[in-house]
Amino acid sequence: HTAFNIALALLFLPLLKVVENLTIRALPDRPAGDDPGSPRYLDNKSIDMPTIALASAARETLRMADIVERMLEDTMRVFKTNNEALLHKIRAQDNIIDDIYKSIKNYMARVPKSGFDLEEGQRYIQILTFSTNLEHAGDVLDKSLLAMAEKKINSQYSFSPKGFSEIENIHNLVRESVRLAQTVFVSGDVRLARKMT
Repeated sequence: HTAFNIALALLFLPLLKVVENLTIRALPDRPAGDDPGSPRYLDNKSIDMPTIALASAARETLRMADIVERMLEDTMRVFKTNNEALLHKIRAQDNIIDDIYKSIKNYMARVPKSGFDLEEGQRYIQILTFSTNLEHAGDVLDKSLLAMAEKKINSQYSFSPKGFSEIENIHNLVRESVRLAQTVFVSGDVRLARKMT
């Protein structure tokens, strides 16, 4: 039996590389998970076409706005439920916002401005301004509101029903402002923009 097994091993030893290659083809590596901080809509192939490049950057900026809105909703949940795991998830979302913002800034810096007409120049400034404000909003949520929520959790404080009702009213006003800002950003409606001031 021993001699037979040794002969079998020696016979198949040269075929190991062939079997390895067949196995790699049959079972390829899993693709790396989608990095939420990497841009999804910034089209590097169209960077020399200002209209398309600006539309790509605007779409990525709206993605940032969706994340900020989700962070805002989740922060309110943390205040309601003292959910520490959710608090850490929101902090991770702020890092995602920072990464997307850096990508948008770098992308916008590479868009050739020499071919801009007046409207494209204004849109360029709108995208940079809105994405910068969204990045600041994420920082405020992370550094201020989440710090307060963490303190509330650690100290085991609770709000009075009246106090929490006031917080909810302020939260609703902020949430509506974020949604209005998104609408103004997409539509460019001046009348809507005046409602925000």
